[in-house]
Amino acid sequence: MSGLGIRKVSTTGLGRSREPATDSRLFIEVESGPPHVSAESVRAELEKILSSHIFLTSERLSKFLRYVVEGSIRGQTDALKESILGMRVFGRGESFDPRVDAIVRVEAGRLRARLAAYYQTTGAGDPVRIEINKGGYVPAFHRRDSFPAEAGSLAGYPFARNDAGIQPPNPAAAVTSIVVLPFVNLSAEPENEYFSDGLTEDVIAVLTRIPGIRVIARSTAFRYKGMALDIRKIGEELHVGLALEGSVRRIGDRLRITAQLIDTPSCFHIWSRTYDREMKDIFAIQRDISEAIGGMVQGQFHSSQFHSFRAPLTSDSPDAVKAYDLYLRGIWFENKRSAEGLAKGLEYLRQAADMDSRCAPVFARLASSYTLQAAHGLELPAVVMPRARDAAARALEIDDSLALAHTAKGCVSALYDFDWVTAERDFRRGLELNSGVPEVHHRYAFFYLSPQGRGEESLWHIQQAKNLDPMSLILHAAECAVLGWSRQYEAAIACGRKTLELERSYYPGYMYLSWAYRQYGMIPEALAAGEESVRLSQGNPLALGGLGVTYAVAGKMDAARRVIDEMQQRPCVPSTAIAYVCAAMGEIGQALAWLERGHREKWPAMVYLRIASWDERLRADPRFEAIAKNVGL
Repeated sequence: MSGLGIRKVSTTGLGRSREPATDSRLFIEVESGPPHVSAESVRAELEKILSSHIFLTSERLSKFLRYVVEGSIRGQTDALKESILGMRVFGRGESFDPRVDAIVRVEAGRLRARLAAYYQTTGAGDPVRIEINKGGYVPAFHRRDSFPAEAGSLAGYPFARNDAGIQPPNPAAAVTSIVVLPFVNLSAEPENEYFSDGLTEDVIAVLTRIPGIRVIARSTAFRYKGMALDIRKIGEELHVGLALEGSVRRIGDRLRITAQLIDTPSCFHIWSRTYDREMKDIFAIQRDISEAIGGMVQGQFHSSQFHSFRAPLTSDSPDAVKAYDLYLRGIWFENKRSAEGLAKGLEYLRQAADMDSRCAPVFARLASSYTLQAAHGLELPAVVMPRARDAAARALEIDDSLALAHTAKGCVSALYDFDWVTAERDFRRGLELNSGVPEVHHRYAFFYLSPQGRGEESLWHIQQAKNLDPMSLILHAAECAVLGWSRQYEAAIACGRKTLELERSYYPGYMYLSWAYRQYGMIPEALAAGEESVRLSQGNPLALGGLGVTYAVAGKMDAARRVIDEMQQRPCVPSTAIAYVCAAMGEIGQALAWLERGHREKWPAMVYLRIASWDERLRADPRFEAIAKNVGL
């Protein structure tokens, strides 16, 4: 098989250029042999490889593969030399000499072996193959129809011709990725919106349990809500081959749900179904939809790899159905991320747990909701974090295979117990069980890796999460924060601005951007962003504390003092927020006193002591070191 060279080719076929190919619509042109492989299909294949269990546990090899593939697509093959790879991929200094240090050759051998293992198992039926031949580091890309079919691979869907007699293309690539678009609420009552939204989210959750398929997460999928849908364009934007769309009409306890699966490149309908059922059948409908899609990809995997992808649903009893309805309401409110939304979401989840004590997803979500109360500074950790621990334990007691339950437990271990050994075990177990859930990657990165000072690994997992949820505001803001903690301020500012391009009213975007501006010395910009974060969040303690620090850095000590006074008047405020402002004002003794109190009260923000930007006088104080060690840092 010959490798494929890369040149920019006009999509109209009327012109050519020697410029690097950067547009996903441009073709990676074949110099000889088989037809072209599009840049889009290569990127889709890359993301599928990096999301597989074979590559999930190796950040270094994943970074290596991504670098050489993206460099090749952009036409930057001159940068794929051993001397450059050693510095840019493996962190060697400018004095790196590949004749002395064999890191690139050794890792390239490991990468080839891991790619071979991937294509012998999970990727056996992939429509595109990425190879790195011995003797070089420029990857070769091959279409499946350019090499012999292998036993056990997917032969394609049983398509029928359309009315025009045109046979749709073989959609082998489609089964590797899917977006579930928001189900449309056709009910007479607008308040049933929460139900159609919740059904969409639940189907997404079920599909993430299918091994080897990339499922776009909720927050990105919901960006298309209420829009006139161009399925082909959505497929191109998200690099997915399948789209599931549908509608929900609810009249009392009666449901009519339609669902249809569409091949995004051709817009052909692969599968469709209408369900006229009672509300008590909702779980069976979810299973039917997920099994239909799962059956289409099952042929790609060996039987030992294909485990049950059904969500851990409870019984179909009347109480279980009512609990499910409350659960969907809780998710709907919690996703607003406002103080009011978080409080309402928590209350609905409590009611759902009381009504159905056998539903693991409810308890996992409840544990997360309690944790968010403490993380946002809305409730004392001593009040909500033990409840989070109990809810996570109950979820695991019901279903030990639920990834989000292990992640919820990991959050408690890290943010409240300061037990880092247990926390890592919990987070890693969640990743092993289901690496297709962006929240699992995000929380591992944000609540474990970053506090431990493992910035590069943290960014890698944030990128994995963004691959699954590319338009997520939470993930864009989290990336801004992680970059800032890693002292990559220019990149953090760019990321923060991108977050606000997606949503101008998202207060965490302003908050983290303000932090990055401040550390980069852009004080007027930091003040403006900080004040906006406080306004939009209606005085969130974390946003308020960040603004107080910026006031102090700007020399506005009276304003900083007013922030401290305001926070002290509140019934609940993180001690760490006050400590940050005191330290910025030069009140080192007061800052240390508030940090000691923060440790006693076990505020989640304590875990960021090592990576936060503190006055050097405070860092030099032995009491600061003692507090950090007590937190296990």
